[in-house]
Amino acid sequence: MKAGEDSPDENQATLSTQPTLPAKASLIGLKLGGRYLIEKELGRGGMGAVYLARDKPELHSRPVVVKVLLEEALKNDWVVQKFQQEIESLTRLDDPGVIGIFDAGKLDDGTPYLVMQYVEGSNLRLRLKPEGMDLQAAANIIRQIGRSVTAAHDAGILHRDLKPENIMLRQTATGEQVKIIDFGIAKVTDSVSGVNTATGTAAGTVIYMSPEQLSARPLTPASDIYALGVIAYEMVTGRRPFNPESMFQLLEMHRGGVRVKPADLRPGLSAEAEAVILKALAFEPGDRYQRAQDFGDQLAGALIAESNTGGMTTSKIPKGENPVAPRNDQSSETVLAQPANPAATKPTPSTLETAYVFKKKASFAARMVPALVLVAAILGGLFLWKPWSQNANVPITSDPKPNVNAPPAEPVLTYSLTVQKVFGDKPMGEPEEYSGAEMFGNGWKFKFNVTPVADGYLYLLNAAPQPDGATEWNVLFPTPRNNFGQAKIVGGKKQAFGWYLFDNKPGQEKLWIVWSRQAIAELDTVVKEAAKTELVITEPKQIATVTDFLQKQETEKPVVNVDEKQRQSVVKSAQTTWAHLVQLRHDKY
Repeated sequence: MKAGEDSPDENQATLSTQPTLPAKASLIGLKLGGRYLIEKELGRGGMGAVYLARDKPELHSRPVVVKVLLEEALKNDWVVQKFQQEIESLTRLDDPGVIGIFDAGKLDDGTPYLVMQYVEGSNLRLRLKPEGMDLQAAANIIRQIGRSVTAAHDAGILHRDLKPENIMLRQTATGEQVKIIDFGIAKVTDSVSGVNTATGTAAGTVIYMSPEQLSARPLTPASDIYALGVIAYEMVTGRRPFNPESMFQLLEMHRGGVRVKPADLRPGLSAEAEAVILKALAFEPGDRYQRAQDFGDQLAGALIAESNTGGMTTSKIPKGENPVAPRNDQSSETVLAQPANPAATKPTPSTLETAYVFKKKASFAARMVPALVLVAAILGGLFLWKPWSQNANVPITSDPKPNVNAPPAEPVLTYSLTVQKVFGDKPMGEPEEYSGAEMFGNGWKFKFNVTPVADGYLYLLNAAPQPDGATEWNVLFPTPRNNFGQAKIVGGKKQAFGWYLFDNKPGQEKLWIVWSRQAIAELDTVVKEAAKTELVITEPKQIATVTDFLQKQETEKPVVNVDEKQRQSVVKSAQTTWAHLVQLRHDKY
């Protein structure tokens, strides 16, 4: 994937999350400063718009990124000063791990713009995995981030919005290189722009803010180090240390400290690595590392030592993950995860199609309480999910174990998501393709696409934990309105199911893909019965049939490779029948 081409909000610059303001006339086709030819708009937010442009031919028409303030933003002196301060921040910094600034200027009407380095790569968010990253890869990244953040601090700059989306990763001849982006709300010591960001505002991304930043108190480098601690926790475990419902609740969680330790989610993580992360997450700034480089170097050393000694790379499944939960076959749009107020979840119908919502029963918070994590030694140490009864276990995905006697795996099907970004109940741009491994935004819509290599039988299932500790199983495909209730689909043809809708609570959705060269009689029976009960599998016997079937597939998992360029996931298997769990993460956009 090339940064900024398909997912601008997660690449070259993170724009404000304020409601979108009126835009200037399109700049596409214009040449700024006599050299930067604007080719396409990458994205926009409340303050500015980001464009892909080409530099002058004498510089081989290199791609650059141009950020321009929007018309209404020019009326806000603070916004204009912050824009000038972003230019000042990037000009002060000369570090290989920070996005480079090439130029700055003004349009004919006086609107300021800046020209930045174009990074070919992806951001850290796209590299995060539910089970945690490879430890050596995580060590390499966190060491570089720590050193570049220290370089910024030494130059008198506090980033104040460090998060995975603002950390770009590019491949070089010597390995993966970090590029930190978006200094739009940075605090600059002795700034010539004259804007004071020391106190009075809690700007930034809430979930990565330090306690003092949430409280709008004076900041030090320790505040950025706290954000790095949150990022490191997420890199190692696949989830964040806190998942609050509000800023106030987050501050109270900060006071209580990290209750779920990294090693609780990543068995085998060394005590040293855990201690480094927890120190960075200390409530009091003075109890944290005082230099980001020290934090990055110490954590990297601990992770590399652990990786070299065979540290475990699988993780426990965190409590409270949000499953997909369709409820009614009379619709084409499904809310994923529980809304706090089920009666208020019906979305505005799309202008392109009739949209509708599968109704839910419980709140996200209520669903988090009964979630259970069991360690199943009988399945070789894999973690199993047992939320519904005492007579069955459903396996959760982990890295497949190779079978030396098995025939080589061959591509069986590809899957992807067609995603429509939504901001303020309004669609943003055109739908885009994603592999399913990315982080998505709350409220976004998506279709789930499947392209089998040959004819076969497809079943899509999901599981939704309920407040009483049970699990509600649902059928996504086949349904009476989707393929007339028949599981057989044609090979070589892309087939889409949805729309589905991520709700406004951060979470992780679960979809099971079951594929077979022949019809699966027991699942056909389950599907037929579920069609009578709004696609909910209600009978205990039918639930046991599903869970037993999935458990049997645990020993021969397919191999799944993410193709970032094509924005799809390729499933390979030598088995005639297999099951794969797709986990889709979403958070506040």
